[in-house]
Amino acid sequence: MTKTKTKDSNSSFQYQRYSIIATILLITATVAVSVLFLYKTIENAQKECYMRLTDTTREVISELEYNMRNDRMMLRMLAGILAEDETMEAQDAMRYMSVYESNASISRIGLLKPDGTLMQLDAREEKIMEHEAYRQEAAEGEHYCGLQDGMYDDDHTVVHCYVPVRRNGTTVAMLFGETKPSNIMGAWVSDFYGGLGKLEIVDRQDGRIIVSSEGREGEHFADLEYEPLDNDRQWDKIVMDIVAGGEGYGAFRRMGEESYEYFCYMPMELANWSVVIRVPHEAVLATAISTETNLCYYLLAMSVFFGIYFMWMLSATRNSISETERKAGVDSLTGTMNRNNYEEMIRTTETALAGLGCIYVDINGLHELNNTKGHLAGDQMLQYVADQLRGNFGSENVYRVGGDEFIVFCLDRAKTELVEEFKRIKENLAKHDYHISVGIAIADAGEKVKELVRSAETRMFIDKRAFYENHERRMR
Repeated sequence: MTKTKTKDSNSSFQYQRYSIIATILLITATVAVSVLFLYKTIENAQKECYMRLTDTTREVISELEYNMRNDRMMLRMLAGILAEDETMEAQDAMRYMSVYESNASISRIGLLKPDGTLMQLDAREEKIMEHEAYRQEAAEGEHYCGLQDGMYDDDHTVVHCYVPVRRNGTTVAMLFGETKPSNIMGAWVSDFYGGLGKLEIVDRQDGRIIVSSEGREGEHFADLEYEPLDNDRQWDKIVMDIVAGGEGYGAFRRMGEESYEYFCYMPMELANWSVVIRVPHEAVLATAISTETNLCYYLLAMSVFFGIYFMWMLSATRNSISETERKAGVDSLTGTMNRNNYEEMIRTTETALAGLGCIYVDINGLHELNNTKGHLAGDQMLQYVADQLRGNFGSENVYRVGGDEFIVFCLDRAKTELVEEFKRIKENLAKHDYHISVGIAIADAGEKVKELVRSAETRMFIDKRAFYENHERRMR
């Protein structure tokens, strides 16, 4: 006897020792994998942030070019109207120009004749440029230019969109629209990154800023005082890349400041311009920062949990035995109590409590479903019905006592309430073409549990008979 106990003790000790070693190895491996996962997840989150920055820049360009195309299309229409009138003084065209001018982002519209004369909406004419300057604009055809002096007001710089007026294949005049830089920001560009993003549109011809969120129109982009965080990149090379029509992104900060911004720049197709957006790093990397913080908390919490787990391991072993015994009383397919559990309950509970409800449930058509669609479909039906019963009465009160039969016990539920509840359950099951027969019985004082079950079963058979009579199918 002593040898047997010693052997058992040694086996138990060995089991515990191996469990501790396995736990230490598990913790070490999990921490290593988690650190690697943390690194890769943050790296991927950063890539997604950069992709969002790039996509946002494309969206800004798309929005700009969409509105620019709309304005240019309207100018084309006006040019077509003017081309039909040989004198280019059609009153309808003038009125249409006036209406468009007051409703579009374009602030002024005018017509340039080959001799450099500007024709205004009120039909007044004024010599504003030499013929050679006109020829240069006409040679470029439809185009957007960078900052120029306004045709009507030399004190303000504007952006011009030129559209030729053609007659018989020859350019006879140039229609133009003037847009103030402030109009471009107000009418063409939506807020991005919650209004934290800044925008510059750079003329690639001379490197000057055409539009700026910070009012830097007319300045040279190269004069902005920024330095890259990446020592391998130089500000003058970035400026050259922008002017050359390149695209890219990087982190930069103003001279003498600690905080930095992410730049993303891309060329436009519609004009010889490049768009540069600037966003504070905390806005660009918000997702990555949040991910990193959450994962650090996760690692901390995991370390605490593993410490608790290590201490809990021995008691968990004993609990697992109890859990195995408990699962022995659960039906593996439906998650309800099984017949063994039911019979044990019947054996230990002879007399029912007054008011105890017993519901006998039988699934209609299970055998037919198994024969026509296979047992998998039948199992799905059983699981769905069991889920409905467990959801309404709790898993511990539902027993699967046969292939397609369930018994449910409940307290403090009136029969009328149970009838209404099962009416709803039946309606829900019918949506999936599932049907059940139900018998409900409520125990009187002193009534035996077995008698209560038989009473519920009898009522179930009555309900089942009525179902098959209505459906003209053979009773199963």
